[in-house]
Amino acid sequence: MQKHIPTTHHIITGLSQKPIAVYPIYIQITGSIPGGLVLSQIMYWWSVMQKKFYKTDAEIMRETLVSQDQLRTIKRKLKALGFIKITREGIPAKTYYEIDPDGLAQAVSYWSEQTTRCVENPQTGLPENPQTGLPENPQSITETTTETTQKEEQPTAVGENTVSTPQLNGCPYQKIIDLYHEKLPMLPRIRMLTDHRKASMRMRWKNEFPDLETWGIFFRDVSRSKFLTGQAQPTNGRKPFQADIDFLLKPGNIAKIAEGKYDG
Repeated sequence: MQKHIPTTHHIITGLSQKPIAVYPIYIQITGSIPGGLVLSQIMYWWSVMQKKFYKTDAEIMRETLVSQDQLRTIKRKLKALGFIKITREGIPAKTYYEIDPDGLAQAVSYWSEQTTRCVENPQTGLPENPQTGLPENPQSITETTTETTQKEEQPTAVGENTVSTPQLNGCPYQKIIDLYHEKLPMLPRIRMLTDHRKASMRMRWKNEFPDLETWGIFFRDVSRSKFLTGQAQPTNGRKPFQADIDFLLKPGNIAKIAEGKYDG
């Protein structure tokens, strides 16, 4: 008589549990495995709901097995990423999660590029030196990673006395910011240059605006829109809308601006 060997599916079914898919890219984006686990679960529910949804902390902790302290830290990190909006609404208050697809796409694209640059040695699994083709010293990798992480966690303040921000892949952040302030003085000033904004600027520099001249033309087109610059009077009694740098850098909004959908 053939012995019955239970499959993974049968084991999980017997435990009355559902597996959770954790995407490595989300671990990179959040900077931790617990963070990647929570982000993967949030993205799962967003893909199911296809709209803003609410989940209690207790539900997330039960589904992911993270602690309350871990979840509190992870939520602060997620809010800082820019593409997840976490709000408390209603009475009694519920925690709602809303995803910005364009912002998420930019973050995934940026981290995918970083992963692609790290060529691994098939024998050691360590990143290779691009000049020698040999694996780098593990200690130096740890030191460099720690130093880079510490630098990236602190957003760069933007102001009159700000030292020009270092460029990555040739993207002149400070010059773009200066152009924005010059062409669009009526819009909210950029006071913090976060990692999310840097990633957005890099993507726009790489794709739509490969030089400062095209950035200037883009900002000039924005300045001609009464709606985007807060000069259009709304009919519903609300305050006039004003675009900010985050709104302008979204790919979908760039296409609308180029097509004149905000003109008038």
